[in-house]
Amino acid sequence: MAHEALGRGRVGGVEDAGAVGVDGFGAPVVHVSRRHQPDPAVAMHAVVPGEELPAERAGMLDGVKPRGERHPNIAEAQTAIVECPSCGQETWLLDDGAACLFCGAAATAQEGADDYAHLVLGASFYESGKQGIDWVVSSCPECQAETLVDRGPSGDVKPADQWVCFTCGTTWSEGSLGHCDRCGELISAGEDEMSICGDCFRALVAKE
Repeated sequence: MAHEALGRGRVGGVEDAGAVGVDGFGAPVVHVSRRHQPDPAVAMHAVVPGEELPAERAGMLDGVKPRGERHPNIAEAQTAIVECPSCGQETWLLDDGAACLFCGAAATAQEGADDYAHLVLGASFYESGKQGIDWVVSSCPECQAETLVDRGPSGDVKPADQWVCFTCGTTWSEGSLGHCDRCGELISAGEDEMSICGDCFRALVAKE
């Protein structure tokens, strides 16, 4: 190939000393052991060593955490933490709303639940209604706010947190919630044959 004829090796390899190539601006460059050196006989544009990016040398990336890396404040959190739809980090702290410990993105409990459902889970309120399936955001059994998000089963051997409330920050693991046999509201799953929520139970007692 043309670049082999000019003495260029593959990326990361050792290039032949004295070989002449052409940089991104069309100017000749002499390649010496992986570092580009300007030929003193020709005019040169800026030459950047291949091993180090300018942002790395300036320390601009020091504060950036890889996706999924936990923020130090997470260990001190007393409530649920989920993925932030703005930055993708697992640093969105839920406590009567949502606030990201990494990028600072904030939302009310209702906005946070809806954003998480749409942007993180990829759910669609319109498609849910069209297909006749339950919307992933519903009433929380703990605080009764309409900010409980069903993240779906994880498929792991060990049950993970499937439901999380953006108002009270309470979480429930897979299989720990069921539906009321009368009204369909989510309630703590019991071992009884009949599962009924408090409102429906009180309504039955009142009729007797």
